[in-house]
Amino acid sequence: MSGNEDDLVAYRLELPDELRTQFKGMTAMNGTNMKDALIQFIEWYVGKRQEPPINKLVNQEVSQWIEKEP
Repeated sequence: MSGNEDDLVAYRLELPDELRTQFKGMTAMNGTNMKDALIQFIEWYVGKRQEPPINKLVNQEVSQWIEKEP
């Protein structure tokens, strides 16, 4: 990200309350927040990051999970 506030846009995401609660808790336990975790994932998804975000609690990279998907 460029860091320029003028470059930021708002994005609304609707998800089940239980999933939001789990995500919020996991990001906090990983020392980050939901916004930063989503930005890291999106940057990786579009090719701006070499490495996917890591969930330290599960000790598993997102890419390992994705590789198991059919």
